[in-house]
Amino acid sequence: QKAAALLGSLRSLLALGSARCDLMAVSDLAGLAQGALPSEFEEVMASALALCERAAVEEYKSVQDLFPVSGNSKQARFFSYWSDPRQLIRRASRRLGGQGGQGG
Repeated sequence: QKAAALLGSLRSLLALGSARCDLMAVSDLAGLAQGALPSEFEEVMASALALCERAAVEEYKSVQDLFPVSGNSKQARFFSYWSDPRQLIRRASRRLGGQGGQGG
């Protein structure tokens, strides 16, 4: 769970007030989701979105875009839970109460 450790480190830095996060780029959704259930991944995304003012998330039109090799059927099935990254972000934002970013 390297992603969780990285988010925890970022959260700690921000809590000290010595840094701020204007933009988070999520370029590896599959890596961030490793081992999580869909609802748990939405929580992880919500937590990540709350850390920074803005987020850029890997775009995909279908799960085949994320996993072009057919050997990743388990991950492809996992990401088919959301129709696209926007739906994932909307669901994560709802978990935040519709408010993202450091300032709320």
